[in-house]
Amino acid sequence: MVVVCGPSGSGKSTLIRTVNQLESIESGEIWVDGVNVADPKTDLNKIREEVGFVFQSFNLYPHLTVLDNITLAPMKVKGQNAEQAEKKAMELLERVGLAHKKTPSLPNFPAASSNAWRLRAGWRWSRA
Repeated sequence: MVVVCGPSGSGKSTLIRTVNQLESIESGEIWVDGVNVADPKTDLNKIREEVGFVFQSFNLYPHLTVLDNITLAPMKVKGQNAEQAEKKAMELLERVGLAHKKTPSLPNFPAASSNAWRLRAGWRWSRA
């Protein structure tokens, strides 16, 4: 795992946009797991599957449980079945001490949770 942090204007957002080819690389090279992201032969979808990011201001779906929020992308984007997605999501939730937040009781919905908690859940969502 790599975390990119720095002051405002230091290029964090530009870096992630260039890694995902949402912005062109003006000079130099960016390599992810031994793959040059600017190479025309690079499978951009494979890179995007492995590179997750959480915006400073982000939203989870407030009507879904934590588990549902985390399993949504793996099922819709990666084509995982519910069992695969839930297994991975539970592993990720356990790593950050949120496994108990998977059920649908009110405090477990993102809107009812603290900002720090939502950031942790958002980070897990980006890695699922």
